Amino acid sequence: MALFGERKIDETKGVSFNRVPVENALYSNDGRASIVLGGDRNKAADSGYSGLGFADSSAIDLVCGRGKTIAESDKAKAISINPDFFSDAARIYISEKTDVDNNFKLVKGNVGNSIGSSAIALKADAIRIIGVEGVKIVTRANPTNSNGKESGVKGIELIAGNDDSYLQSMVLGENLVDCLYNMTEVISNVKSQVHSIMKFLDTFVDNYTDHIHPPPGSAISPNAQALKILFPFEDIQHSSEDNSSSDDIVKIRNNYLKIPTDLNTYILSPYNKTN
Repeated sequence: MALFGERKIDETKGVSFNRVPVENALYSNDGRASIVLGGDRNKAADSGYSGLGFADSSAIDLVCGRGKTIAESDKAKAISINPDFFSDAARIYISEKTDVDNNFKLVKGNVGNSIGSSAIALKADAIRIIGVEGVKIVTRANPTNSNGKESGVKGIELIAGNDDSYLQSMVLGENLVDCLYNMTEVISNVKSQVHSIMKFLDTFVDNYTDHIHPPPGSAISPNAQALKILFPFEDIQHSSEDNSSSDDIVKIRNNYLKIPTDLNTYILSPYNKTN
């Protein structure tokens, strides 16, 4: 490994890292991996808050595969290369003051862009966060940010494809369970009430046919048989405990709203939570 402050040429690509005076760097032997301690910048020496002269913009830049996707013709022309948050293969970037979302061209989402604040960014083809005893992602652990300003409460957003045009709120599982239970209870009650009304009407038609008078100008009085053709009571005359609708409600509750033997249908994750 080369010493801090020494510029190391990447012998395999014929280019070196353009280290500015504020930076000290530790390189691997082939120069492809480095740790740069300096100020905030995302490209040329005059970029970022360090390039603008802010003293409180220290940064640590850990890079593997610097300039990996830069075209070979461009590398051949380059004497040295600057940090490149898109052509470098993998990076952990830590800065005291930076515009992290703009630097990595991230969409705003509902959380918005972080401007002039401390940040840590991880970028690579694949990132895995592995916690043997669990993983927590927590916002607003402190009431103020690194600039001493009120931080407020911002949420956690999972944005696939860097596209925030269809962001939606995540479901609070326990609340959803309560809601669905209440809905199925209302449906069950309404169904029972309809069943009771139909039973009453069936009895009413059977017992009071003789009291139905023909409408004015009609010689025929409607009878029970005619009414039953219009209203097929028998087709819906089931007890609420035995009919198929009740069975479906029980299935919904058992499959989705109670922890079943098979967790594939349960609507809540048994492990992961969000607020």
